[in-house]
Amino acid sequence: MLTHSGLTRTRSSTVHFRGNARIGSDPRVLPAGRYAIHTREEVHQGSFDPVYVATSIDLMVESPGSCSTRVLRPADLHAAMERDARGLDDRGENLDRGRAGKVVAGRPLSIGSPR
Repeated sequence: MLTHSGLTRTRSSTVHFRGNARIGSDPRVLPAGRYAIHTREEVHQGSFDPVYVATSIDLMVESPGSCSTRVLRPADLHAAMERDARGLDDRGENLDRGRAGKVVAGRPLSIGSPR
């Protein structure tokens, strides 16, 4: 969804975190899942086409019986999404830790194999 208001617009979309996420300096942890976001953008007139620049993002956090909004800086959301894409959780630890098989000398190590 896209709405315009003068020299600003708001875009609605969804972000998905595979693991827990912490965004910016907010100490609260978001559990893995999908979140609706509303991005406010300002128009900057250039010599050719107008350019829209994100100024803030509203992240909708739903829990049983309630919904709250967190106002985020675009750079903070992008950093959290990059950590998640690299497979890191809110503490910077690997999301796949303990799930993958061990590798020894470049070969997968299975139970009962010689070392």
